[in-house]
Amino acid sequence: RNLLAGGFQGDIHLVNIKGGEIAGRPVLKSLAELKQPADLAVIMTPPETVPRLVLELGERGTRVAVVITAGSGEDNARWRKRILRAARPHLMRIVGPNCIGYAAPRIGLNASFGPGKLKGGRIAAIAQSGAVLARTTRWGSMATPGAPEGSRPSMRSSSRSMLRLPTVAKSCRTVVSGGAKNSDSGMSSKPT
Repeated sequence: RNLLAGGFQGDIHLVNIKGGEIAGRPVLKSLAELKQPADLAVIMTPPETVPRLVLELGERGTRVAVVITAGSGEDNARWRKRILRAARPHLMRIVGPNCIGYAAPRIGLNASFGPGKLKGGRIAAIAQSGAVLARTTRWGSMATPGAPEGSRPSMRSSSRSMLRLPTVAKSCRTVVSGGAKNSDSGMSSKPT
């Protein structure tokens, strides 16, 4: 709902194996139906499908995926490593898994399940806790209230990766990062 209601002027493509329609928009049945790579993919599918989707998105040229899906029944560390292995050959950035999403209010992008109707501003907020981010957005206008860092996997630099995203780097003067002992506790498939 946030994605469709945020006012984003770019193309938004919905994909679900069932197809159909959501809010008057067609739903594609597979990524193969996309005519061009997505700049940003938001993944909210069963955990066992995430590594395969990340691989397919990377092969198609997508450079960033926000994985909202929470951990699987298998060992979470192993599941996260499978996601990173799928992303790494494509130098794809992974935000998440198990995150509130990503938002860039200045361009009308709210790919999160956090608060809607965000106002653009000059502050970026990055936190391990989605609740902290949701509360932070009530303080005022944000450049990016999104992308909690998730649990601590072995790879580095969600905070730094988020700051390199164009919508963050161009529009914020202040970064609020909190909720974790190690602010670089997120995942990145990029070598550090």
